Order: sequence, then structure tokens, then C-alpha cells
Amino acid sequence: MTLVRGLPSVAPAAHTALTLGVFDGVHLGHQAILARLKEVARRMGCPAVVLTFDRHPASVVRPEACPPCIFDLEDRFALFDQLGIDMTVVVPFDERMAKVSAYSFLHDLLLGGLGAKAVVVGYDCRFGHRGEGTITFLEEYAQREHFAVYEVEPVYVGTEAVSSTVIRRAIQAGDMPRVASLLGRPWRFHARVIHGQGLGHALGFPTANLPLGEMVKPALRVYAGCAVESGVRHKAAIYI
Repeated sequence: MTLVRGLPSVAPAAHTALTLGVFDGVHLGHQAILARLKEVARRMGCPAVVLTFDRHPASVVRPEACPPCIFDLEDRFALFDQLGIDMTVVVPFDERMAKVSAYSFLHDLLLGGLGAKAVVVGYDCRFGHRGEGTITFLEEYAQREHFAVYEVEPVYVGTEAVSSTVIRRAIQAGDMPRVASLLGRPWRFHARVIHGQGLGHALGFPTANLPLGEMVKPALRVYAGCAVESGVRHKAAIYI
């Protein structure tokens, strides 16, 4: 997978099929979008491109309401790669980007910068200033600007639509089997080991203190899981 950081500049002849969003968790709903994207890209004979942001837009627009991360950006890159995406474009999201109108975002970035000939989005897609870019907005401009729009319906597990919000709540409740069913994989995080109070030495087996940082915090309890270091997997008890 090709990774592009910053505002893209692709020759207009380099047509693409793309999707856009934060994709926090790359959950089953996101995977349905990415699968449709790859299908459309193969049919058109062009790259499948994901456009995402270097931070959650809410951290700039509504920082007091910004949700914690399910997966960090590097984990999302790895998942895009595993799922067969050809290119990921990471756009810096700052106050200037927050003021870009939906039309400018579409015309200058998606169509002009990335040469989009197909835009695949989820049913709840929103982009541009104040979230003015919606499915209806895309469909209104599609014929005029000569690109196709594909809407992907929600994915349900049981009676509930899969969403990042639902997954965060399940993590915070400590319901990891449900989290795995919504993500399509167990939840994970990576961090650099830090020094703690040294209490682990008395336990008789190796311990590691890992800061969660901006990640969503699971409920306070002990979980069964695994620890992976340098590609080696170990059974682990995880105490939050």
C-alpha cells in the first residue's frame, strides 16, 4: 500500500475510486465500505484510495466532545493494507481545513487532487464545513462533475448497527467478546513500556506497564489476552 501524507496532487489522468472518513476501528461497517470500494476500483481498472485525517476532526471542531481512539493511526494504516487498499492519503486536519466548504473539498481535493471518478461512502457520510457534504450533496454534483457515487448501507450485528460509538461504549463496559464481534477481530493497542512502581517483581513472572494515552479506556478489571513483542506472542493477564 502506498501511504501519502499531506494534501495530494495527482495528475487528472490518474483516475481513482476513493472513500473518505476517520475509519476509527476499521470495524465491520468500515470493512463493507472498503470491500465495495475495491470492487468498484477493480471494475474501473483504477486504484482504491482511502482519504483519512491525521486526527479526529472533532479534536479541532469540538475538542470538548472528541471521542477517544479505538485504534491509532498506525494501526489503521496496517489494517487498510491488510484489506487490500492501494493508497491511503492522510490529510492534516486543522482550523483551516475545518473551514473548507464541502464543495471545495469535493472539487479541489477529491476530484482535482485525487482524480476521483467514483466515491464510495457510508450512509452517514459527512464532510466539509459544518458537515455539509452528505450523500445527497454528492449525488447532486455527481452528474455535473462526471463521477459516480456509491452508498453503502449499515452493517448489523444482531439488531444494532455497527458504529465506532457503539464499539467505544462496549470497550468502556469491558464487553470484549461483543467488541470483537463488532470489529471483526479482538481489540488491541500498542505502546512503549514505561516504568511503574516496581510491584511486578514480586509476582514471579514478567510484567509490562503500558500507557493507553488517547485510546479508549476499558472498564477496570482483569482481562485474558496476549502480549506481542518483536513478533513473539505470549498469553497474558491484562490489568486495567
